[in-house]
Amino acid sequence: MAPGHKRSVRASQPAARAGLGTHFTSPLKQHDARKKRVVQGLGRAQRATAAHQDLEALLRRAPVPGAPGAAPDVPVAGSTGPDATMADWVDLDPPALPSSPSLPRDPTGGSAQRLNDAWNHLLPRLEAPWLQYYESIRKIWNYYADL
Repeated sequence: MAPGHKRSVRASQPAARAGLGTHFTSPLKQHDARKKRVVQGLGRAQRATAAHQDLEALLRRAPVPGAPGAAPDVPVAGSTGPDATMADWVDLDPPALPSSPSLPRDPTGGSAQRLNDAWNHLLPRLEAPWLQYYESIRKIWNYYADL
């Protein structure tokens, strides 16, 4: 290394002897202002203004508009608002429900039943030949077992 040159931070990291190695994170540079800047969320000025207005209203002991517990604007009977000219509400009967659906169609189209019938017809016919084969093999096994 030439005189006057500093070793890099990464070169100063210890070498990993096993595994996936040492995880390296880049250090903050001394004069990097954008990495040290405090992050402020969007709308900070609006939230601060709303908080100041709420505080002033509390200090004046006036109700805060839109705050929980504030009395909603309820129209008074006989007033002349957009709701005053509206006719009385009439509930309509709900639409009739459709009739109950029919039984679901067999998705296999009956092929499962046909397959079951075919096996029930075939298996009894295979029992006698299989028993005959098994007896012949058993005689051979017994012959070699007696030796």
